[in-house]
Amino acid sequence: MQVYRDINEIAFKKKSHLTIGTFDGIHVGHQKIIKDVVHAAKAKGLRSVLITFYPHPKTILNHPKSPIHLLTPVDEKIELLQKLQLDVVLIIPFSKELADMNPKSFVEDYLIKRVGVQQFSIGFNHAFGRDRQGNESVLRKIGEGNQFDVHIIPPVRIDSEIVSSTKIRQFLNDGDLIHANQYLGRDYQVRGVVQQGEKLGAKIGFPTANIHVKETLKLIPQDGVYAVRIQIGNADFEGMANIGHKPTVKGKDHGIEVHIHDFSGDLYNQELTIYFVKRIRDEKHFESVDALSSQIKQDSETIRKEFEKISRR
Repeated sequence: MQVYRDINEIAFKKKSHLTIGTFDGIHVGHQKIIKDVVHAAKAKGLRSVLITFYPHPKTILNHPKSPIHLLTPVDEKIELLQKLQLDVVLIIPFSKELADMNPKSFVEDYLIKRVGVQQFSIGFNHAFGRDRQGNESVLRKIGEGNQFDVHIIPPVRIDSEIVSSTKIRQFLNDGDLIHANQYLGRDYQVRGVVQQGEKLGAKIGFPTANIHVKETLKLIPQDGVYAVRIQIGNADFEGMANIGHKPTVKGKDHGIEVHIHDFSGDLYNQELTIYFVKRIRDEKHFESVDALSSQIKQDSETIRKEFEKISRR
């Protein structure tokens, strides 16, 4: 898969099958669109091209007091797209000027003239351009005048609900990892670097890695204790994560700390990826460090049993 971050870098090729969207999450609905594009492109000998935007349009268009939190920042999105057999991913820099373009001008000036298009697929509810005027009917009309076909990909439903990035964000904000992961088609992940902490965990028998998440807009699930998988380099581990302020020890900063089962070693300054499997309980205040230690031990046992259940499925 080739990745271009400037439309001037991509070679023109009329025989291209395009799809376009923000694709935040690369959830099962997005995966259906992409798989359909890849399959149809291969069947007709076309180049499969996914076009997306950076920054996410809503980070530019939303009011500063209501920022959007991302499921998949751009580098994570590219990693996920690598697995879907696309030929090309084109990331177009997003701006207010681009948002204000007439849909016809955008398609003709950006896509037809610079990328090339013989077929075009979009999700059932996708719209683009000024005031989101670039809908299905507008795109079909442009296609008729420029000799390309338009395909509308229907939604994916789970339990009669349409899968969407908005719903997944709400699930994560509620700590509902079961539904969030079902909609994503994988465990939700957060990546960060291990930094120095207060080392209280080691003193009570549960050393933790304090995680600094570089992506400030990355959506962090609701505060609480979670069963997690942890990837360090090429190695995978199981463990538990706490998200919150650590009220028992009067923590001031909101953060993520991870205890890795059956692991010993120095992780400082290493990057790791946390995969959230299931929320175990709320974060809460305990009357003493001993009470906290006892609860963490119970949490650890609960999480080990949870992973045993998963391994037997």
